[in-house]
Amino acid sequence: MRRVWDPGESSRTGQTLALLQIESKVNVRDAYFAKLQDRVLTMVGWLELMSGIDCDQTLAYGVSRLHKWVMKESGWSDEDKALTHSAFRKAVLGFIHDEDRVWTCTVYTLRLLAEAICIDGGALTDSEKSMFSTAAKTVVNTIRNNADQSDEVRDEAEELVSLTRIGGLALRTEIDRLTYYADTLAERESERESGDPESPYLTEASPDEEFDIDALFAGLLDR
Repeated sequence: MRRVWDPGESSRTGQTLALLQIESKVNVRDAYFAKLQDRVLTMVGWLELMSGIDCDQTLAYGVSRLHKWVMKESGWSDEDKALTHSAFRKAVLGFIHDEDRVWTCTVYTLRLLAEAICIDGGALTDSEKSMFSTAAKTVVNTIRNNADQSDEVRDEAEELVSLTRIGGLALRTEIDRLTYYADTLAERESERESGDPESPYLTEASPDEEFDIDALFAGLLDR
């Protein structure tokens, strides 16, 4: 009986990659390997690996890294690679289609997942583009309603530019909204640091005032 390392679920994606890399050196195709391989050959396996991805963007990096290893470095058969990619794709689409989960994730997460689907020159289908666009708009709204650091918002705006390029999406309005919001936050931060008592940014805007800003910005886009 072979002894295996399974210290828990906290870093399951990293453990899966490490174990598969070890197995590729051992090159023993036994029942243990088959069970381990099922983690990436099935949609259920990928969904388990992606558990918590909506709240932890490091998991997005982990699953994309695992997927890339299988596709480019594993030495697996073309059939197994095709099964892996198909299962991964289905799991990703299942996640981004779930608004109750996707609203708490980051644009960085969406970009990594889209990039993985489009590996080796692949492209999103029209249906997938629509799903990613909807998910991105949901995430942008979350950022606009919750983020309070200009650098964080600007980073997400840059990720949205990358997502748009990778997926062939039309998200110019959302990019502009994030950029505008990042600039607004930067002005508030600058005013706070200067300690200007007359600055309107020293007082937090109320939800109604924030809504008015969005309405004004939307009006500018409609011109």
